[in-house]
Amino acid sequence: MAIQPEHFDEHACVVVSWSGATGDLSNDWVSSWWEPYAATYIQYFDVLPLTETNSTCFSLHNARHGYRFRYYRGNTLLATSNAVQPNGAYPMHVRVTFVGNEADKLRVHWISNRSAATDPAVTPVVRYGVSPHQLDRVAYANVTTFTHADINTLVGLPHIPIRKAPFDDIASRFLRCGNSFPTNEPCFTDRTACEQFVDPGQLHYAEITDLIPGGTTYYYQVGELSGPVSKVLYVKSPWALGQKVHRRTATLNVDDAISVLLMADGGFGMAREGFRGGALDNKHKTNGFDQVVTAITTHYARKSHGLVTDDFHIFNGDLSYAQGWPYAWEHFHTLTSPIYAHVPIVAGYGNHEVDWGHNPVNDFELRGSDSGGECGLVAAKRFHIANPWYLTTYGPLCVITLSSEHNITVQADYLRQLLPTLDRRAETGCPWLVVQIHRPLYTSCFIEITSMVNRYTLVDLFITYNVDLVYTGHVHFYERTCQISNDVCADWGFRDVWTSLGAVQLSPASMVRCAMNTTYEVFDLPSCRMHCARQGRNATRPCVGVMHEGLLFKCTLLACLDDLIPAAWNLTSMHTMSMESGMPPLYIVDGVAGAEPEPSWTFKSSLTEYKDFVEWGYSRLVVNATQLSFFHYHMDGLVHDSQVLTK
Repeated sequence: MAIQPEHFDEHACVVVSWSGATGDLSNDWVSSWWEPYAATYIQYFDVLPLTETNSTCFSLHNARHGYRFRYYRGNTLLATSNAVQPNGAYPMHVRVTFVGNEADKLRVHWISNRSAATDPAVTPVVRYGVSPHQLDRVAYANVTTFTHADINTLVGLPHIPIRKAPFDDIASRFLRCGNSFPTNEPCFTDRTACEQFVDPGQLHYAEITDLIPGGTTYYYQVGELSGPVSKVLYVKSPWALGQKVHRRTATLNVDDAISVLLMADGGFGMAREGFRGGALDNKHKTNGFDQVVTAITTHYARKSHGLVTDDFHIFNGDLSYAQGWPYAWEHFHTLTSPIYAHVPIVAGYGNHEVDWGHNPVNDFELRGSDSGGECGLVAAKRFHIANPWYLTTYGPLCVITLSSEHNITVQADYLRQLLPTLDRRAETGCPWLVVQIHRPLYTSCFIEITSMVNRYTLVDLFITYNVDLVYTGHVHFYERTCQISNDVCADWGFRDVWTSLGAVQLSPASMVRCAMNTTYEVFDLPSCRMHCARQGRNATRPCVGVMHEGLLFKCTLLACLDDLIPAAWNLTSMHTMSMESGMPPLYIVDGVAGAEPEPSWTFKSSLTEYKDFVEWGYSRLVVNATQLSFFHYHMDGLVHDSQVLTK
């Protein structure tokens, strides 16, 4: 076997040729193998269709480690090539994140195979400046990584050795999981990330500082002070909280606005010819994240000559769907670096980043094996997620990232402390507030118990503090609801903000004067509150509160409140309503950035305003001081749904 080239920096089409094969070639095949990864190949080609040239081209990423090519007849290895060695010191997988909410800083990340920790002579840096020809400022990098022992300890299982041999019956090209594989093993378990562990390299990150806020373009290179460096890249400085945006958004014709790319559930399990049974084939169905990324970059090519024009990117969990399969992360970063090198990513956790059997959150839905044993560690290291819940401020927009995979009560306490402190004035703060959380709080399909708990823990806070939009994923279709309060479309024209007075009730005399004429039989408290909200602007006698008798399924609307007396705790509770300006949040489910579609979940609910399925896509927010516009795109690059909110 012969190979060309034998070395490369970023990516390469390596031509492999062979000779000397005789006899029946019908079961002959050639494949690429990532050297530290013994389990399976990256890509394969059948030999018989290639007999005219006895050669083919393998597309390879610089994943720091070498590759070899193997010629098989069935399961019998006949020949192995010399190694193709990417330049492991070359900086790969460049991406940008925010440094808290400091508009004069950004954090730049990249990966290579060496740092000062591995070689004292190596000094990783970012060179940057306002001209691509004068990168006159230097930021020195820190480095982190993670080990097999780190993951094995976190997953909470006895020592799990790294797999040293290929899967059985390697020529079968069965998916290495699920019903099609004779062992009927799942695609991923809590053991996967340890069994398939590969050194992730040196994860560099450096803060570029003293930036001029407000969309100033900076140019930069990453790499080593006296070694390999990347090509010159560009990124724009953040807009400070409340900073006035003065420009026309390139992608959509809206004045003085910022533009935010959004997506969730970006799987790309490559169960397709050439990759079936390989290191990227960890899903039961062919997924389409690579096609979604292509659609986004095509949009930039059409609208802005290829320049990345969004200001930042919200990725709401289930990022790579690696699930313990390490080459999937290499592929993910290779796909996304052309975007994330130019705009910061605000990453949230999904179940496929976090969930494992010993998750300390005592919830059976969060104690599965969805992360393949990564336990949140891998995503945290790659995207510098110091805390699963955090605030991002950018011009007229505040974004709160929450985690549906962690303790929601703790996060509710965080919100109670944070939300009253936010400056929501258009002149100085963020008039618009968006929350991202992976699992949906409202959806027309079956809703999990975890999501129900999250809903009733969070939604009142969202209404009280005037959250405008809640962005979710997890289920693999797109759905936009109405603006929801008390589990119904809020058709009463205000935010109904509720305060519980606890187990009290009105004196009998006050009940005669305060109780409204209608008593409702209701199943739950939200239904009781809904009736009051719909009476809230009654011209003659508005509702100001409710008395809910849960065990009797009884709801009494109240037009006044006085002479309260204690009541049996489990029988009666009193709640007051305040009518505030604005509307409850709009809810979006957008789990279509490549994960396998859910074609059977076609039905809608009374909350659904738009829904589509079996269509991959992505979304975009365009926000200025008075208008928030939401757009959802399909792969054709066209807007298929939109919603505009105004203030």
